[in-house]
Amino acid sequence: MRGCFVVCAACIIAYRCYDMGIDQRVDLYRDTIAALTPFGHGLGSFWESFPAHAQHFSVATERPEHPHSEWLWLAYEGGAPAFILGAAFALAVWRDSFDRSILGGLFVLSLFAMPFHDPVTLILGALVAGHGVGRRRADGSAAVDRRGEVFAGVAAGSGQRRAF
Repeated sequence: MRGCFVVCAACIIAYRCYDMGIDQRVDLYRDTIAALTPFGHGLGSFWESFPAHAQHFSVATERPEHPHSEWLWLAYEGGAPAFILGAAFALAVWRDSFDRSILGGLFVLSLFAMPFHDPVTLILGALVAGHGVGRRRADGSAAVDRRGEVFAGVAAGSGQRRAF
């Protein structure tokens, strides 16, 4: 529980000290949410299409490349299908992982930043998710390492010739 408090406190501090003021960020979020459509605006379209939807955020002084939220960006560009698929994937990884502290931190960070568009945090998240899911079985016990059996089967099958 203490770890969760530390992660939340660190995220709040980072949010307060980030590159954009709170008022600007709230305006950006408000305009992005108002411009959401059921099927999105197309992947990679935020920079081009956001100024037409900006009612509160001043694009005259700054033109944002992204909405400073991984989830808003996904919903804006991909619509409900992309958001639902992203949330389903995140929930599946969360449910099947045995260690959720780093994944929880990445989720909280993704609410206020774009950690999955940065290669370092993307690789960290993928490694943690893969390790966590790989060590858990459906019944909740530790997974059994069956790589030797799989590789032995692949090696045995590779000697067979196929007629085409």
